[in-house]
Amino acid sequence: MRLLSTLPFLVVVLVVAGCGNGSAKTITVTSAPTRPATAPPSPADQLRAYLVAMKKAEAQWNHAQHVWTKDDPKHYYANTAPWPKIGHKLVKVRKMFDDSAIYVTSVTPPPGLLKAHRSWLSSIKLTSAEVDNYVTGFEDKNSTVVYRLDNSPAREHEIGTDRTGWRLAVIARANELGVKVPKALRTVGTGY
Repeated sequence: MRLLSTLPFLVVVLVVAGCGNGSAKTITVTSAPTRPATAPPSPADQLRAYLVAMKKAEAQWNHAQHVWTKDDPKHYYANTAPWPKIGHKLVKVRKMFDDSAIYVTSVTPPPGLLKAHRSWLSSIKLTSAEVDNYVTGFEDKNSTVVYRLDNSPAREHEIGTDRTGWRLAVIARANELGVKVPKALRTVGTGY
């Protein structure tokens, strides 16, 4: 029995009684050898796949930032009449950041980059919250809120720190594995 279990293939012999003429038929069934399981992707391949996914996330970030700056002109605190309209336009920017956060949540980071990945996600959530605060200030014509947001660099500093932390962790891991980081990702967090 042990000998049979070590064979790479299985042969089954069936004897079927013939119909009416008393002869017996023999049928032989063979199965192909089983294939070995495929090896898991290498750490370098996992990082490359992650970088492809995060390149899409960076494109989402840049698009949302572009729409934000396009729809958020210079703030004139003495004339708040157009502010509700600006706030309404920024709702779509907030949704873009929220959609980006959902996408980044669906990306699985390779081993060793979970903390950095969480930093990227944190930067998106912080930015979405900042846009939401602007929306509230504009829609309520509250110049105090808008002024505070315009003149408080702490949030932007925190966002920049999160994104820079992600970039540095990814570059360090890529250098260890000999993986090239795409140009779009080598500058993440440098605009703060």
